[in-house]
Amino acid sequence: MKKKSRRCHQQERSSIFPLRCNKNGASKHPCKRKKSRPASSIYSEQVFLEVSTTDDFVALPAQDTSNKSVYSYAVVNRGSEPALAQVEIGPNGRDYTVDVEEIVPNGQTAVVVPVRFQAFTRLLVKSMHEGKPTGVTVYFQSQRIT
Repeated sequence: MKKKSRRCHQQERSSIFPLRCNKNGASKHPCKRKKSRPASSIYSEQVFLEVSTTDDFVALPAQDTSNKSVYSYAVVNRGSEPALAQVEIGPNGRDYTVDVEEIVPNGQTAVVVPVRFQAFTRLLVKSMHEGKPTGVTVYFQSQRIT
């Protein structure tokens, strides 16, 4: 069985179609590809300090997640009562549906990660026990691969 040659198919046609030259006179081989750049990422963070919970959900500002590769919320409960964190997702910044809920015990941190994708994401927090507010700090962190 004859082994196939690894030479470029352009070499056979080079006499008919000569290789192009750059300004310095060096040949540019049409089959050689440009080296690709390694992927880089852009990190961003928004921090919402001293958010007080109530008996009703308090919505934090919506995030445009349409161009994010990875994103999550870290909810730090700085108070003495547990809190409920809820992620909502939506297609247009007006209409939302519940995606994920997480209980954040007093004095602890929970990371809430959306399960489904939509162009907009927001976090809502509320007190777990009626009439017993608590204070939370929320970190929205995202990364976009370019």
